[in-house]
Amino acid sequence: MISVLPILILAGCLQSVPKSTTPVSFSKQIVPLLAANCNACHASNTPQSGLATDTYMALIRGGKRGKCIEIGNPNKSLIIQYLDGRRQPKMPIGGALKDVEIDVIKRWISEGAKLDTDSKQPVPTTKELKSKVSALCPVNSLVWSRDGKRIYVAGYKVVEIRDANTGNKIGQLVGHSDIVRSLALSPDGKVLAAAGGKVGKSGEVKLWILESGTSTTIEGHTDSIYGVAWRPDGLQIATASYDKTAKIWDVKTGKSVVELRDHTDAVFAVAYSSDSKYLATASADKSIKIWEGMTGKRMYSLSGAQEAVMSLAFMPKSSRLYSAGADKVARAWDLRPDGGGQVKSNSGQADAILDLCLSEDGTMVLTASMDGSVHVVKENDGASIKILPGSPEMALSVKISPNGELFAAGWSDGRSVVFRIKDGTQVAVLTGNPTKVDVAK
Repeated sequence: MISVLPILILAGCLQSVPKSTTPVSFSKQIVPLLAANCNACHASNTPQSGLATDTYMALIRGGKRGKCIEIGNPNKSLIIQYLDGRRQPKMPIGGALKDVEIDVIKRWISEGAKLDTDSKQPVPTTKELKSKVSALCPVNSLVWSRDGKRIYVAGYKVVEIRDANTGNKIGQLVGHSDIVRSLALSPDGKVLAAAGGKVGKSGEVKLWILESGTSTTIEGHTDSIYGVAWRPDGLQIATASYDKTAKIWDVKTGKSVVELRDHTDAVFAVAYSSDSKYLATASADKSIKIWEGMTGKRMYSLSGAQEAVMSLAFMPKSSRLYSAGADKVARAWDLRPDGGGQVKSNSGQADAILDLCLSEDGTMVLTASMDGSVHVVKENDGASIKILPGSPEMALSVKISPNGELFAAGWSDGRSVVFRIKDGTQVAVLTGNPTKVDVAK
């Protein structure tokens, strides 16, 4: 969706490309930026929106939405418009380039987008990247323990266990292959599913037995996993992957029992209803698919979102499903065996909604937004209860405590903080300093 850009802002952008006597090098300056921020979703083998950024010629050619590079004119180039947020969703999802990094790409385009290496040579993927590039490790997911005393925080190759009242580190679960993107606690609270995997290569779920600290690993998908959910009986989990599929797994055997292949784009979220009647999946193709929770049999689709659907959550003890995504709207759907329909919506946020959850009593809905804000509203009428103002960093995750008095939120700069809903006061800092990760590994 193209946003309206005020003339004064546009004028400022046109003057924002810094002058330099040294031309920008594609191989030394542009390639590392693309490898660290773009190639995971825009590799030639599975190019999102038809755009590949791992070769020079593919980058120049563009994708389904048009030419990526307008040579000599950075402000008309789609890559710049998505990086600076003039087009939504702002890229990369789950991260952001610094202004100085965007300026380097602008300079390169202004200078003619020239190639200083063989055009047939691929842009290295993250794994192949020789030079080390530091990137902020976002907090993509959080989950509370059943007693509300601990919070599990997703990180880079690790899940940290934090005291919910003090923020102190209690322990950690290590051994993940890459960034952990989604967490889900088993219905009995004894096993933590931590999902992620290597972007563009494979998905991974580690099932952690929390009492012993031991784990088993489930491997599958051809790309990273962005969502994981437990069936309420604890016998199966469902995963959502960037490879455009969702899968259902037997927890005891670690084997995939059903593959759900109806989406035409990346699948970001998955959720079960509390009675296991319904399994919902959400995708960048703007749709929500409803499946039988016990069998994985396809039932029907829900349409209405104008952009990618990023998050799902069922109301406890109900067939009401909430969804939210890049079109800035949280929607409620009532599901039936023969179909479902939208019953309400809330468009109170100014930017894409990246996560949402409901309180255990179903009275509150919480959303985390790309503009850094977190909203808490009443489920029955959408009235605002509390708003955390926006910030320069994206709010990626939000979860409410079991007693409904606190919530924890995580941002793209590595911060995760616990707040009191009643007055918005800060209770504890879980991860306060941005964690640097080496994306070259």
